[in-house]
Amino acid sequence: MLYSKDHLERANELVEFARIYAIETYILMLEKYSELEALGNSNLLEFWDYLITIAGVGVAFMEIADTVPEEDQPGISYAIQKKLNDWQSGSYDVMADFLSYYVNLTDSGVEIPGAIGGWIWVNLEKHGQSNQKLRELASSLELARAVGLPILITFHDWWKQE
Repeated sequence: MLYSKDHLERANELVEFARIYAIETYILMLEKYSELEALGNSNLLEFWDYLITIAGVGVAFMEIADTVPEEDQPGISYAIQKKLNDWQSGSYDVMADFLSYYVNLTDSGVEIPGAIGGWIWVNLEKHGQSNQKLRELASSLELARAVGLPILITFHDWWKQE
């Protein structure tokens, strides 16, 4: 077996927490950034929640090598893959896309919060149901950072938490 029951439980906790976090994030951000009302008025709020969830799991996933005991790293990784794909088919591949985007941006000098939030906004912008207002919001470096920083803070050191 590629993972243990404990690995699956830990992966499930991560994915479930990320989903709840994603839903709460929009409401909290709307209080500070009223322009995000355009997202709520679109048909993309559920997609926003999906992207936030993937980014949160992705941030925690990136830290497995640095924070999880070596013998548990493959099991946790495979368990996350299973839980993401059980939740929504293909989600592990979307997380891999997030990780690739993140690495490319940070390697080119973009700060970490901007890279995290940038991936979310780029995906919202290129969604078929995006509109002009969302495309304008997607070009805001301030909003990219504003979305990415809380995700980084929340999911950084995920595996060290008890």
